[in-house]
Amino acid sequence: MTSGDRLPITIEVCGRKFQFTVLPEQEEVVRAAAKSVSQRAEIFKSRMPRKDLTDILSLIAVEFASDAQLGKRDKSESPLVSQIERLNDELDVILSE
Repeated sequence: MTSGDRLPITIEVCGRKFQFTVLPEQEEVVRAAAKSVSQRAEIFKSRMPRKDLTDILSLIAVEFASDAQLGKRDKSESPLVSQIERLNDELDVILSE
């Protein structure tokens, strides 16, 4: 795979912009992940207004990592789960050929 196969994208997380280079099939997942982090940050900010952004992002990272470890991310809460499952299914098909 060459760097020409990758797309340069800019995402926004908690009001901050970041540049990524991703495969075309990853773009939607990366954008949805950024949106999910920003949404969780808003919830944490409203519950803990005295915490700074670093603390809030650390809490979100622990939450997501814990959910991943437990395999408990609710499909209705996260559109990423269905996208990841779809990509995993596609990968299984490709690897079985």
